[in-house]
Amino acid sequence: MDQMAQLELKNINYTYPGQQHAALTEINLSVKEGEFVVVCGQTGSGKSSLLKLMKPELLPAGELTGNITFAEKQLSSYKHIELSQNIGMVMQNPESQIVMDRVMEELIFSMENVGISPLQMRKRIAEIAQFFNLEPLLTKSIIELSGGQRQMINLAAVMVLQPKVLLLDEPTAQLDPVAAREFLQLVRRVNEEFGITVLMAEHRLEDVWPLADQICLMENGEIKAYGTPDQLIHSDQAEIELYLPPVGKLFRKLGMSEGSLLSIKDAKLRFASWHADLQIKLLAINSKQNSSMLRQEPPILTCKDIYFQYGKKANPILQHVTLDIHAGDFLTIFGANGSGKSTLLQILCGLLKEQSGEVLFEGKAVKRIEETLRYTRFGYLSQNPVLHFTEETVEKELNSAAERALKLNIKVDLAQTIDEFELSELLQQHPYDLSGGEKQKLALGCILMMKPSILFLDEPTKGLDPRSKEILSQRLNKEQSSGKAIVMVSHDIEFAAAHANRCAMLFDGRIVADAEPAGFFSGNYFYTTAINRLVRDWYPNAITDKDVVELCGLENTN
Repeated sequence: MDQMAQLELKNINYTYPGQQHAALTEINLSVKEGEFVVVCGQTGSGKSSLLKLMKPELLPAGELTGNITFAEKQLSSYKHIELSQNIGMVMQNPESQIVMDRVMEELIFSMENVGISPLQMRKRIAEIAQFFNLEPLLTKSIIELSGGQRQMINLAAVMVLQPKVLLLDEPTAQLDPVAAREFLQLVRRVNEEFGITVLMAEHRLEDVWPLADQICLMENGEIKAYGTPDQLIHSDQAEIELYLPPVGKLFRKLGMSEGSLLSIKDAKLRFASWHADLQIKLLAINSKQNSSMLRQEPPILTCKDIYFQYGKKANPILQHVTLDIHAGDFLTIFGANGSGKSTLLQILCGLLKEQSGEVLFEGKAVKRIEETLRYTRFGYLSQNPVLHFTEETVEKELNSAAERALKLNIKVDLAQTIDEFELSELLQQHPYDLSGGEKQKLALGCILMMKPSILFLDEPTKGLDPRSKEILSQRLNKEQSSGKAIVMVSHDIEFAAAHANRCAMLFDGRIVADAEPAGFFSGNYFYTTAINRLVRDWYPNAITDKDVVELCGLENTN
């Protein structure tokens, strides 16, 4: 007997207020109790809108048609208090859900809102604290917590209500690789040990594919593909290729698409068998060399012995940081949440002043460069792109950026920017109403109009789908090849491995590693790529599928 659907959406169409084009079109989805469903797709494809359908209080009052049922009852027939208990949601930004100052207060707050008795509160907090190992954090202030810990508190605050369905909207987007993996393992335990249904929108595909029972691929507000990971990996649908995890893409290139692909452990067994049968001459590993480290010309940007702390009594967040940036460099700086990466980026471009040490641009102290000149030479993209927006529509935002450039005698091709960043369909929308990835593209498009010499990018791939990342990489490669330098703070290991020519690690306020990508990633356990974890026993310095194909002597076969 087939299991009944716990959540069912039939013929759903939804249009946001004031919009002509539907955000969701003819959505039909059936989710069984206890399933783990991963929703992926392009930025703006409707992933967040799909999740919000099941949390009506988060969905703007647009035009909605179709039928949504939960536990065989109309979703609209439930009281808000019932839905808040039965269907929980964790959003992308760890800070957007937290309302109280301390961890204990945050856990209590959600239960007070639904009228849970004090006795039940104590029991539930004790249970959740042990499950999530929260005892050391219960008395702490929220501001003392890392991004990963805050997201764990958000999840715990949902779980104390004992929901039957858990919705997660890109919950690891702002977490470092270690924190992201820990968070996803918690979600997996919640799914497996409590039988809670999970629907997760996520771009970190290499980590979530092995967890999923079903994959839902969305495009332009429609469900383009739906099935198990195995079914999608073996599908011949062209749009699926882009959303495969790195190991799945590699296996396709090596002609190994048959069989299942559930984890690195399973994949290593298959790769070992395939490699043993491969009659090749093992090639010496040629790591990509970092040209900036070999060049003799002086750097265009130098920071020497930088020290910085927030407040006199606070621990220093940066100490003795020294870096050289050359023309044509693409440097990615990694580090845990709260390690000081964003602070360092703002000091490098002059938005914050170092408390000791110095930052020099072309031999001149950055803090002494006239602000207008600095504005034209440095392009800074904030981790929160909303901070860049001042206008009411995307079109006005772009026009305003173009006007600023023209006043400084910088030629602008506005039509090219709109086309290159795929903004033509968004021109009449308010920038705040865009998806996370669309906000990133708009902000970066405006910044690049100034034709800066150095780009300082704080988490530029956050919220971007694989196709948008490819567009971004093409533009950044174009900037790099023209001699411009790029300094990127990121948690996106796969993107950096494919496109950066230097990677650095910030730890304990210092740069503790600075090397070309192959040398940087190959010796790491967490800060490395899925491909390197798979093949390091055979090719220790291979970090991308391209490296493996080349080292196996198959570069001309695909």
